[in-house]
Amino acid sequence: MLMQRLSRPLMWLTLLFAVFFSPVVQSAEPLAVFSIKSIEELIDDVGHIGELVEHPEAADLINGFIDQFTGGKRLQGIDETARVGAFVMISDAGQPGTPVVFIPVSDEKDFLALLGNFFPGAKKAASGMVSLKGANGQQFVGKFQDDYFFASQVATALQDLPDPETISKSESDITLELNFGKLPDPLKQLALQQLDAAVAIGAAQRPTDPVEAIGYDLGQNMTLNAFKSLITDGDSFSIGFDIDSEEGRIAFDIGVTAKNGTAISKTIAAYGEKGSAFADLLAPDSLMTFTFATPLSAELQEGLAKSMELASKEADKEIEEEGKLKSDADRKIAKEVKNELFTVLSDSIKQGRADFAIGVGGKAENDMTMQFFAKIASGKTLNATIDRVVAEAKKSGERVDGVKLNVASAGNAKIHEIDKEKLAKEGQEDPFEGPAYVTIGDDFVLLAAGSDSLTTSKAAATKLSTKTGGRFGKPAGKARAPISLRMKLSNLLAFSGQLDEDTLAEAKDAFKEGGDEIALEIASSKNGIQLHFEIEDGVLQLGAALGGKAKN
Repeated sequence: MLMQRLSRPLMWLTLLFAVFFSPVVQSAEPLAVFSIKSIEELIDDVGHIGELVEHPEAADLINGFIDQFTGGKRLQGIDETARVGAFVMISDAGQPGTPVVFIPVSDEKDFLALLGNFFPGAKKAASGMVSLKGANGQQFVGKFQDDYFFASQVATALQDLPDPETISKSESDITLELNFGKLPDPLKQLALQQLDAAVAIGAAQRPTDPVEAIGYDLGQNMTLNAFKSLITDGDSFSIGFDIDSEEGRIAFDIGVTAKNGTAISKTIAAYGEKGSAFADLLAPDSLMTFTFATPLSAELQEGLAKSMELASKEADKEIEEEGKLKSDADRKIAKEVKNELFTVLSDSIKQGRADFAIGVGGKAENDMTMQFFAKIASGKTLNATIDRVVAEAKKSGERVDGVKLNVASAGNAKIHEIDKEKLAKEGQEDPFEGPAYVTIGDDFVLLAAGSDSLTTSKAAATKLSTKTGGRFGKPAGKARAPISLRMKLSNLLAFSGQLDEDTLAEAKDAFKEGGDEIALEIASSKNGIQLHFEIEDGVLQLGAALGGKAKN
């Protein structure tokens, strides 16, 4: 909601207009940089993707387009192995300059001849400047320096030029970088005003339900404060796209860094300090794994506490109105049980950290496994509460044959069995064979279902009880970010229900050693945080192969 409103065209168009069309002044430091590692790399990337999707002619098509565009002169005079792009400088007075394009040059004479195709009469003057006039009347000015040709709309933008090979901090093939910290204060104030205006407009959408309203206010305030912190204390913003044929992966990154010592940089550091305690308990060959481990801010803890307080009062009302509770004694017990459960939740929040993980695996549509882990406080209290609930249910004559307490133990954990068939509603489908198991340790809870779930529950509980679970899991040989979603496509396809067994067998055999993983993660670095999306080459290969079979 707020995130959508923050993308309103007025805000971003105003900022972009101010950045790129402010009065020209003497340049000193880069404000924004767009760059491509090299033309050669770009063509190779296109060819690599073409090979993966069974279109090996892709690179030839690009080369053919270049020849057609340049009248058969190829890219004469251009060094196709060096960085190419554009930048906007920032002056000592904090004003953005006019955009400058930079092109690597291998031969000035040949390059001028190439320019002549688009700017007739282009030639180098005695001053060293090149005047360029397009067919539509637009005028530019250029300058050769350090094996590069720089071009802009005004000559003053070509003073104190940076080194294109060092101007970009990214190793990605294609990069857009914005130095947040260099933005002039008036632009920052404008952005802050737009944020406040967006919040004011959204106030009409505030829910009337008290619990929902607290959640809405909390989300609004945290999002607003995060954006304000980025505007005032942010240092850089970057978008990167990279194709690594040697590693066999394609990656897309969005990164933000904050100024050293600021509140937001400390928050980022706290986030990256620890991964999930459950990461390496998730099987690397699972079709899907998800970890979520992050500190809970004081503001978030306070908001959750208020929500729980209201929810607890609502639960008390429901207990009073529940028809099955015939006596004051029954209602008293129900409230006591409810309070114990809310205490466990409250104590877990007060720990100041959320940590949970999910793993889903299996070999076929009717043979799935699932594990859900979560860090909690007062595990002993939770076990005692469960014992009490079952005992009270038996006293009142309710059926509890679907639940068996303390069927096993491991480390400091007790394991309880749930017979899903006895508890399921008529006609309800269950993708997990056999009973489910709830394992509760001193500081964790695990829900497991599917084949061998009791064995895996015991093994996990033993590791977690002895603190040998480890800090990071390493599926595909990579350290896992605290917040991470990973999927293995060949395994995932087994549950699509649309592919024949032979095709699935081929896919799973081809990628039994990996190479077909999809990952979406929020990783951290020094003073920075990065949204990272990555697919391995096998994802495209599988997609192309299956698409070809579907056509046939």
